[in-house]
Amino acid sequence: MVRHQNRILPMEGRARIARNKRRFALWAGGLVCVALVIAYIDGGEEPLRPISQPVELPESRG
Repeated sequence: MVRHQNRILPMEGRARIARNKRRFALWAGGLVCVALVIAYIDGGEEPLRPISQPVELPESRG
């Protein structure tokens, strides 16, 4: 905080907190954007593969 004539000015502290919140929001938004770009480059849809396996059915008594 800034001291002015041996007094702490309350608005300077609030401005610093607001500036830190804004900085945090920018960093968080940037990290989200980076994560989305990495997911887009690395991910994507994989082709569907058929899943087939033999299934034993009980005999009918009819």
